Amino acid sequence: MLTENIAILSYIADRSGNLMPIDDRARFRVLEALAYISTELHKRFKPFFMPDADDDAKSAANNLPSALP
Repeated sequence: MLTENIAILSYIADRSGNLMPIDDRARFRVLEALAYISTELHKRFKPFFMPDADDDAKSAANNLPSALP
């Protein structure tokens, strides 16, 4: 069973045959973007869904615009 976002999306893309670029450089850029979303952006949304989040989470939410490329 796959449980991580990037692994699941990569699996679906490989099975479909046309969702991910074939070119290695382009494929790794997609994986890079998915990793960024998974590690940097997701944590900044926690306070929106968990209002009782700790101060670190609230600070991350306030800094969300600066995390966008």
